[in-house]
Amino acid sequence: MKTERQCPHPHGCIRQARKLLATLPPKWNPCSRLPEDYQNIDYAPGIFTKAEGWSKPDLKVTTTGELSEIFRIFTDGDSKPSNDLPKLEPPTWDPDENITVATDGSCNNNGEQNAKAGAGVFISEGHPDNRAIRLPNYLKNSNQTGELVGSQIAAITINPKLTLGLETDSMHVINTLKNAKKIEDEGYENTPNGELVRSVIASFRGRKTPMYVKWVKGHAGHERNEGADKMAREALEKNKVSFINLNPPNTLKITGAKLSKLTQSKAYKAIMNIKEKEKNKNSRRRTEISIMRVQNCVEDRFGYIPTQDRIWASIRNKDHDRKIRDFLWKVAHDAYWTGTHWLRASMPQTLQERAICKGCDEIEDMEHILTKCEMPGQRLLWELAEQLWKKKKSSFEWGKPAIGDIIGGGMARIYGKKKDKPHPGQNRLWKIIITETAYLIWTLRCKRVIEYEGARALPESEIQSSWIKMINNRLDLDCRMTRPSCGSKMISKRLVIATWQGTLHKEDSLPRDWTTIHGVLVGITGENNEGVG
Repeated sequence: MKTERQCPHPHGCIRQARKLLATLPPKWNPCSRLPEDYQNIDYAPGIFTKAEGWSKPDLKVTTTGELSEIFRIFTDGDSKPSNDLPKLEPPTWDPDENITVATDGSCNNNGEQNAKAGAGVFISEGHPDNRAIRLPNYLKNSNQTGELVGSQIAAITINPKLTLGLETDSMHVINTLKNAKKIEDEGYENTPNGELVRSVIASFRGRKTPMYVKWVKGHAGHERNEGADKMAREALEKNKVSFINLNPPNTLKITGAKLSKLTQSKAYKAIMNIKEKEKNKNSRRRTEISIMRVQNCVEDRFGYIPTQDRIWASIRNKDHDRKIRDFLWKVAHDAYWTGTHWLRASMPQTLQERAICKGCDEIEDMEHILTKCEMPGQRLLWELAEQLWKKKKSSFEWGKPAIGDIIGGGMARIYGKKKDKPHPGQNRLWKIIITETAYLIWTLRCKRVIEYEGARALPESEIQSSWIKMINNRLDLDCRMTRPSCGSKMISKRLVIATWQGTLHKEDSLPRDWTTIHGVLVGITGENNEGVG
């Protein structure tokens, strides 16, 4: 240094440089032993070979590439970044000392409000590290979360000095570990069960020895897989739930999405997810009441309690066209200006009068309009809907829908003759009849109130013809949607036929595939059950 840099005091400069480096946190000190110094070492896989179906996920913590790779957006402001190094350096161990463990998940009432999930970890019969874990309620209880928790528990509890081989029949777990880098780069915002996935990835990263994963076919006689499945089912019988840690160490916790990996679409989804979380913290009381009504109605009618997520998903179902989806969404949020909305203190007296139904002298909220109003329309349209449903000759009896049945029209679970699985045609017809009829009641009410200013009732003949036209238009739309020209929106002919079978005019004279015939009509008018041409 003295000759090359012309430094008169090289030793003093070196001492000063060391002092400056010593002020840096370990994570940023180049003199520290960093993960990149030892995580790039390849170890012999031993028995975990590609030929046997094993693969090694990339769970390195080091970021490589351009400087832009280190910038993140949508980070968690409540999570303080750590300047410490993760302690991941492998101990002295023999790579050939290994253990193979199978994990699985199980769930009762999967996708319902009262779902109960368990996770299983199995090594061999009677092994002390076998586990049966009942999932807590603060986690979404489902098959997938059970599978994720099982893999996380295996990563945490199995001897850290052993090379770990993880067998699972869950492609969700396999893909989560294989795509850990990509999921992390996108900030977990668009990942289902993001907090749990973050914790699972951190748990596997926390293991200091290599790990491998392998997919095995479930219920195919694999001893360990069958054992894990048994443990997961045993967990469902437990009354006491287990604690699942969703807060990984700060040295392994990464929040936010890489700016370099963010597209406009992903950024938009992330923003919407953040807004949705904020909205859920301050949910509207009217919306909560609507959701409870749906859950109560579905439980009474179909015998299960749907989750909020499934209710909202049913409203967005592709069997509803856009106007129906918008209608159901607004009804669920009580967003239409009806009933007590007009009774706000800021409203003048002339507008407050709109809260009262002129025909019934009752508060005209959406429940009243769709299910209780005595003005011609509501009762007659539900009678027509009942006639059409009875032509289906379903074992499921008709009952006049309540407001919760209408919002949750897509939650039907009607079983066929074998009672082993829901009947797709009957469920779809129920969904169509309930939601389309409710929307027609609303549009005819608006016509009466807005166009005629509530001065006169609509004639019954007009109401009947409106319903028949509506249901025939929907039948015609279904037939047209079976054409290949509809592309990804095409509906299978089999489903359309199953939906409308038994309800058509002169059905016995129609060919087996009537979806290509123009002018097929429902066999009902409301009076004599004859088709209308």
